[in-house]
Amino acid sequence: MSTESVIDIYSYIGGAATAILIQSVYWLKSYYNKNKKSQDNITLISTAEEDGNNEIKNELFSRIMSYFGPEKFSDLQNSFVIVVGLGGVGSHAANMLVRSGVKRLRIIDFDQVTLSSLNRHAVATLSDVGLSKPDVVRRHFNRIVPWCEVEPVTEMFKWESADRLLEGAPDYVLDCIDDVNTKAELLAYCTQKGIRVLTSMGAGGKGDPTRMRISPLSECVKDPLATKIKWKLKKHDVSPEDVMTVYSVEKPVCNLLPLDAEQSANPAEFGAVENFRLRVMPVLGTSPAVFGQAMASYVLCSLGGCLYDAESGERLSKNVRHKMRQILTTNEKRRFGSADLDLDDDDIEFIVGQVWKTRCSVTGRRIGGSALMVLTRWDPSQPPTPYNLVLVQQNVAKLIEASPLGGRGVESISSDVVERIEKRLQWSKDVCANDWPPVDNPVVTQALDIKQDDLEVVQNVSAQSARLLTSVSAFMVASILISRLSNIH
Repeated sequence: MSTESVIDIYSYIGGAATAILIQSVYWLKSYYNKNKKSQDNITLISTAEEDGNNEIKNELFSRIMSYFGPEKFSDLQNSFVIVVGLGGVGSHAANMLVRSGVKRLRIIDFDQVTLSSLNRHAVATLSDVGLSKPDVVRRHFNRIVPWCEVEPVTEMFKWESADRLLEGAPDYVLDCIDDVNTKAELLAYCTQKGIRVLTSMGAGGKGDPTRMRISPLSECVKDPLATKIKWKLKKHDVSPEDVMTVYSVEKPVCNLLPLDAEQSANPAEFGAVENFRLRVMPVLGTSPAVFGQAMASYVLCSLGGCLYDAESGERLSKNVRHKMRQILTTNEKRRFGSADLDLDDDDIEFIVGQVWKTRCSVTGRRIGGSALMVLTRWDPSQPPTPYNLVLVQQNVAKLIEASPLGGRGVESISSDVVERIEKRLQWSKDVCANDWPPVDNPVVTQALDIKQDDLEVVQNVSAQSARLLTSVSAFMVASILISRLSNIH
């Protein structure tokens, strides 16, 4: 090889090295400037409250502040919430509480971030694996809302330490534990102490976000964890009716994974904690996210004074809605001589599902089975509107229809039940009185021989109930897409 060729090769190598060096310096400088700007922003936001400059904070919370209004949002901000369990459900719930303005949060979990949990955790990354969940969550939250007081507690909840772990008069406790014993103890403690608590049932093995419900634990069905929790709570003299629950009515599409040979031979060596569940439940990551978002939605609306009335029952089929409307139409014509109903099938579903939760308004029995449920007027002097129709079993309907005073005149219906029914009717009136204004019904007047002037005049009150629309919609779409791509449905 000639000297000129060697010189050419070294010149080429040198030029390439110089180009790489220049490119590296450029990227390093860009990276430094980007991180410096990010750090400057964090510093600016961190000192915003100290300097009395609320412009950044007001912009950060502008959308949710306008949702609740200044006074109610102030109540929300000044609340104190405790989240127990920071897995897929708890991390998403806590994440939305912080992003929505809650200023004080205590997060409790004994466990560490694992590789297998990254598919469902709200904030943890690969670099967080092996670290304490509460510490990881606090670090991420501090980068989002630095002025939020986040207190991490790396400890397992136990009955013996409940007084200490739940001290400080929390406004709400979120139970996101997946162990039966500790979950039951937390729920029992909060209920007995009068602390508002919201619990989550199992999200593992389920993928349909449209089957999620929020209701008392007593209405939670098709959930093995709920069945065990109800049994445990009885030992603590706690009624499932007193525990609000986020759950899914979907039947799990898969079961717990079996132990391998090594785990079966030495199960004690593989459990994170003694007596904790060792077998693993398959999880579609979107499901615990939806559960967590729903929990945050319910708590935020409660703290902000805009709590919605969650739908808990199964949706009525088109045939059932149509049949119930036909029976009501026939009944109206028989009793009052008119079948002109200002109600369609969707209105029937609202009355049955939203107002009465698919349960008999008197006995509490759920719709379905051998007992036929019908809609009838509670007050015969008022028209058949969503705030004057009650869902009852057919035998109860006959008693109400036989009384000139309607439901108020049936001796077998206790005063407590009457009060509860009329409270629900008032709720329905507040929601939909604009669509069905209270008016005197000439058909009713003629049928009952009641003078027009003797009919009660009801004021038109309208107060639309609110729902917090968080990022649940995104998780629902993702869940459905993943399920369809995986041929689950």
